[in-house]
Amino acid sequence: MPTQEPRTIRPASAPTPRREPPIAAATVPEYLRAEGAVLTDSLIPLVNRFRARQSDDGTLSAPDPSDRALLLRIREEGAAWYRRHALDGQAAALEADIDGWLAAGLDSRPDFGRSRDALPEPVAGETVFLLACGHAQHGTPPGDGRLDCFFALYGKTPAPMPGGDRAGSSPVLIAGSEGFAPPAPASGPAPLPGPAPAPVPERAPDAVASVSVSVSGRGTPS
Repeated sequence: MPTQEPRTIRPASAPTPRREPPIAAATVPEYLRAEGAVLTDSLIPLVNRFRARQSDDGTLSAPDPSDRALLLRIREEGAAWYRRHALDGQAAALEADIDGWLAAGLDSRPDFGRSRDALPEPVAGETVFLLACGHAQHGTPPGDGRLDCFFALYGKTPAPMPGGDRAGSSPVLIAGSEGFAPPAPASGPAPLPGPAPAPVPERAPDAVASVSVSVSGRGTPS
């Protein structure tokens, strides 16, 4: 008579083992995805239009009235988004930074130090929104000083951002302008700039990219 393999029977109450997803594949709540979709359809296209006019250092070589009008519209919509989410300090900082840049001339390098300083301390599980001229570390091209915008969710373990900025963590990107969109690889994933990262599991369908940023301003790298 053939020997049967013994079967392991789990108690009905025993939970099914599961692996926690890595932060890069964290599930973002639907309401945050919806908020990101609003930004993708409204403010982000304006930011992309403006940054296409900028040089790598953030300046505009030959600014015209349409550039000023576009930046003022970005200022208005960005500040309104901040205030709708009770981020009045960031709204005021954005307005002051843009007003100062307009006064100095768009052919001068932007200084968004106020926006950098107004960025809240990272809190695990909280969102962050930033509209500023900065240095998208994983953008296209990396490390430029153009205007950018991103909306992200902080991970479980806040940590300092590159460059020693006061505010930072390991956030996952929900929506962002072109500075936060990695280039499409010809074959296989493109390596991120800097030291070789540890192997990353294959991204889940609902995964969002990780993001790091430093903001143009006094005391930040240019």
